[in-house]
Amino acid sequence: MCDFLLWKNAKSIFYMASIAATWIWTPAIFVSSEKAYYSGLGGFLLFLIPNILTLMLFAYFASVVRCKTDGFTLTDAIKGAGKGQQRLHLAVSCTILICSTCVQLMGLHTLFVAWGDIPKWLSALTVSIMALAMVWRDGIKGSILADYNKYFLMLFGGLILLAAVLADGGSLNIMGRKPIPFMELLGAFGIPTIIGLLSAPYVDQTFWQRVFSIDKDKIKSTFIGSALMFGIIPAVFGLIGFCSSGNAEWTIATAFQSFSLKVILAICVLCALISTLDSNLCALSSIVCADMKQSINVGRVSMVILLIVASAVMIMTNLGITDMFLIYGTIRTCVALPTVLIILDRYNKQRLLYATMASVAVAPLGFIVSGGNWIFTVLALIIPVFGYDRR
Repeated sequence: MCDFLLWKNAKSIFYMASIAATWIWTPAIFVSSEKAYYSGLGGFLLFLIPNILTLMLFAYFASVVRCKTDGFTLTDAIKGAGKGQQRLHLAVSCTILICSTCVQLMGLHTLFVAWGDIPKWLSALTVSIMALAMVWRDGIKGSILADYNKYFLMLFGGLILLAAVLADGGSLNIMGRKPIPFMELLGAFGIPTIIGLLSAPYVDQTFWQRVFSIDKDKIKSTFIGSALMFGIIPAVFGLIGFCSSGNAEWTIATAFQSFSLKVILAICVLCALISTLDSNLCALSSIVCADMKQSINVGRVSMVILLIVASAVMIMTNLGITDMFLIYGTIRTCVALPTVLIILDRYNKQRLLYATMASVAVAPLGFIVSGGNWIFTVLALIIPVFGYDRR
């Protein structure tokens, strides 16, 4: 079971590439290129910088946890907070895995539908089979090894696409094709993105599974290295957006006319989303096996269930990738500060539980009903402050 849920004693470069590839996921390709194209340097940096800082900041908190305890899941990192807080974190963590998996499926469908009338169910089935094949037998070990290869495929593929854009006469335009005032961009995209990203790892089991796999003395260096490796990929695809010429409806999915370049882009997108998708499958199986005390086979069944539920959500919703990204960014923000307070031992157990419950109940629903008002993402972060205690 330990080999399936954790992979210890691998070389640091495998962990770095795996963390970077898992963190890249679909928006790192679509959002970075499209923000660069439409919003220019400001929009691009509002996506890139928080992503890199998130991994660097998390390195510290992950190191603190590993110095205190070993384990398998997020609940091991917060076991001093009590069963109620652990169950709440567990519920939010599972919800996040569903939303994240849904985003990956949306990413592939966005690419496929730009090339033809592909039904959503076929997009979901295609990538689900690929992801399951990566991790069905070896679990997290299979995921980390595959992520290493996928990272470098994305890098080389992105460089080829960038070279093609430049060879086609592309010129650098950092002002954007549809620039909007920075403060408006900050409110509509920047604040929800920054808060959502900075909150992300603390309740994401895909990260904690790797935290407990890495040697405690190498946690900080590994996560800082992964942050730098991550930054290279959106930088390359951002440059594609800066240098592309197109129209008002430009997306990277429609940016290339050559069949060979479309295939390279498809490989990059598949690598990005499957890296996150297979990590999500491993994360849920670790929760089922370690927290719910089930067998490895039951953990494998949970992977299939996750794909079915996420596929159903993807098929039924009309939300776009960015919309879903911001919604579940708000959800995970609700439990980010509570996790940090627990790790630092600066909390009142009862007040923190009630504050976390209030945040989970109010912020995500308010964000959705208001049409994505960033105030509710800020509330998701602020409400749990009431659980703080200097001790």
